[in-house]
Amino acid sequence: MTPSDKTPSFQTIDKLEEEVLLLEIANHDLQQKIKNYEFDQYKLQEIQRLAKAGSWELNHLSYDLEISDELSLLLYSKPSHAVDISWHGFLNMISVSQHKDIKKKLLENVIRHGENLVFDHNLLVPGGRTIFIRHHCKTFYNSIGQPLITVGLILDITNEHNQSIELERLSITDELTCLYNRRYTNNILKEQHKILQRYRKTSSYIMLDIDHFKRVNDEFGHQAGDKVLKEVAKAIKSNIRCTDYAGRWGGEEFFIVCQNTLLESAVILAEKLRKVFMKIQIPNVGGITASFGVGEIIYGESVDSIIKRIDDALYEAKENGRNQVRVAKSIL
Repeated sequence: MTPSDKTPSFQTIDKLEEEVLLLEIANHDLQQKIKNYEFDQYKLQEIQRLAKAGSWELNHLSYDLEISDELSLLLYSKPSHAVDISWHGFLNMISVSQHKDIKKKLLENVIRHGENLVFDHNLLVPGGRTIFIRHHCKTFYNSIGQPLITVGLILDITNEHNQSIELERLSITDELTCLYNRRYTNNILKEQHKILQRYRKTSSYIMLDIDHFKRVNDEFGHQAGDKVLKEVAKAIKSNIRCTDYAGRWGGEEFFIVCQNTLLESAVILAEKLRKVFMKIQIPNVGGITASFGVGEIIYGESVDSIIKRIDDALYEAKENGRNQVRVAKSIL
């Protein structure tokens, strides 16, 4: 039978079979795309899981917030379908630091002004636990400039952040006494010098040296010497103000920076510490004493000058019998 011999009914069937075939092909292509999409989603989920990252999406038309399973697990320790969170609730998790309002930056810089923002901040998750995150945010707009969707990627960098803080702490801390090291103490001195020059706010300093420390090391060993240093450092930390800085200047010498403090108050603190040290008893060593030099920095005076004046006062205390406080001579 030739094509011309086909009746209309046969032609209709052939056409339907052709359409069915085309639909099957289209369906096959669609299924492949779905599988590829699902695989891409799986890869994305795995990447987020391995990276301790999660994403969120805010629809500005409905104000619905969707979060990925990874973010839900990070925040709630359960998948997203078991969590009901609003945009307001999510914003309340963001901790506001002392220096910048993260919520304000997110609402104004990202959503209103379209900035692609990357910032690090704390996130207070349910249960009272705080994590430190790196937050990537971007807003998409329609043709007339109205926000449609804002998306965010949250990366948990708590471990890295804590390690960074610990490394910074170690870099400024004397390992034995847990006070500031000399380098950092010297930086504080320079900063106080700048404050004086700019705002005329004075500060006073105390330098102290443990008496007969070499004899302790020679007679009782370096472990006993270390014990003495630790006890002195402990006594200093327990008796200075929270606004003061105490550092190990070197060997058995310590340096205390008294911010916003006049000379008379620093002398009182030094005398207090001197008496506190006399009450310390080290096993097998006995009592200890220390000598002090105290000085107030003068406007226009260099850091080196004030250190030398205090060091000279300390030397004078040593030369005149030790276990005493001497005030640095004025340069005026």
